[in-house]
Amino acid sequence: MKRYNYQRTEEYGSGHFKLDGSSGEETLPVAGSYLSADGKKVLLLVPDMTEIMQMEVAYSLKAKDGKKVNDHFYFTVNSISDIDLNKYGFSNVDLALLDVKKADLPVEAAKNEVASAAKGKEVFQKMACAGCHSEGTRTDGMYGPPFQNLYKSERTFDDGTKAIADENYLLESILTPSKRIVKGYNEEMPSFVGVLSDTEIKSVIMYIKSLSSRK
Repeated sequence: MKRYNYQRTEEYGSGHFKLDGSSGEETLPVAGSYLSADGKKVLLLVPDMTEIMQMEVAYSLKAKDGKKVNDHFYFTVNSISDIDLNKYGFSNVDLALLDVKKADLPVEAAKNEVASAAKGKEVFQKMACAGCHSEGTRTDGMYGPPFQNLYKSERTFDDGTKAIADENYLLESILTPSKRIVKGYNEEMPSFVGVLSDTEIKSVIMYIKSLSSRK
């Protein structure tokens, strides 16, 4: 389970932000899980639940007939209130688990990620970047500039200024895309602040560089 807020501004889209306002997403441990009497509902005990703009739940289930279901779902928490557990078919629920300190709950070990162009391509595909950016030179029907030979090219912005698309420019385009808009394009790209890890961002930049003949 993850949670994060958006930041409402005049700019298009938003990064992800924790409850304290810092960038990123919070991973929430599940202290307990229960199956309802009819076998159709699952109750998750999650300490420190609160109002939040976005909750993400990833699940892996195996049905009685052996069928596996792996997916995610997203929702907003607008209010917190008690529920009638018996009404929904849950019994013998240990609500004391909700009082367990977060530090005492098991946490997944952090992955030792290494940046690479290959990983950058994975991120490109996972984040559906191909919906706006071509890996080649295609511009027809694309909301953003193509990536082939983007690195080290000269970019002309809608205010008439120019810059070379080096590593710093690519980083700026990922984190604060509204800062400078390339001439001929609109302000369509959201910020990936708090959405992508530092390793993922470095990997995307490496991938874009790999698509250029300019080194």
